[in-house]
Amino acid sequence: MRFFLIGSASFLILLQAIACQKSNFQRGDAVHTPPLKQPDPVTTEPLPPPDSTTLPAPVPLPPDPVPEPLFQDCEKDPDRHMVADLYTLPPGTPHLPDFTSLTATKKLCLKQLDITDRDFKEGFPGVEGLIEWFGLDIRFKLQVPVSGDYEFSLNSDDGSRLFIDGHEVIDNDGQHAQIQKSAVVVLTEGLHEVRVPYFQGPRYRIALELQWKVPGSENLTSIPATFILRP
Repeated sequence: MRFFLIGSASFLILLQAIACQKSNFQRGDAVHTPPLKQPDPVTTEPLPPPDSTTLPAPVPLPPDPVPEPLFQDCEKDPDRHMVADLYTLPPGTPHLPDFTSLTATKKLCLKQLDITDRDFKEGFPGVEGLIEWFGLDIRFKLQVPVSGDYEFSLNSDDGSRLFIDGHEVIDNDGQHAQIQKSAVVVLTEGLHEVRVPYFQGPRYRIALELQWKVPGSENLTSIPATFILRP
C-alpha cells in the first residue's frame, strides 16, 4: 500500500474546493440532467364491429287483429245466416216504419245479433255514408232443440221488435237509448221463423242484441250459430 503525503497548503485548497461544491448544492443551484426520453406513441387497431350473429334477432310484435265487419254481402260469407234488408229512412223517423211499403237499398248478412252499445261509423258495404236514419228487416230460421218455455231478451238503440212465426213477442220500438226488454214464449221442437225489424235514428250510438234462455238454463246467452239457418 502506498501513501501520498500532501502539504498543509495543498490540503487546505482541497478542503476549500469541497466546501464550495457543497455550498452550491445547498443553495439549490440547478443541476443539469439530460431530458427524459418520451415514450413512443401507442398505436391501437380499430375495434371490429360487433358480431351481429351473436345477438338475437328482435321478435316482431303480432299485428292487431282486424275486427270483423258487422255486415257483409251475403254471397261473400255463406256462414252468415241472418239476412237483413237495408232501408234508408227519412231524418226524424220516430219509430219503425212499415218495411213492406219501402224499397230495400241492399241485402246484407250478419253472423249474430250481438251488437253491444257502441259508436257506429263503419257503415255498410257498397253503401257509402249511411250511418244514421236506416232500417234493417232481419230474418232467419231458428232450430229449437227441445219443446219448452224459452225466454228471449231484445236490447236495442234505437227501436226494435221480435216476431216468431208471425207473432209479436217483444215490442222495443221508438227512438231511444239502449233499452232491454224480455218475454217468455212456448216453442215446440223444430224450425221457427224469426223476424227482427230494427231502426237507427240519429248518429252515432247503436245496439242490437238478441239472447235466449233455453229450458233448464239460468242464463241468457246469444243463440248458437248451429241453431241459426238462412230463411
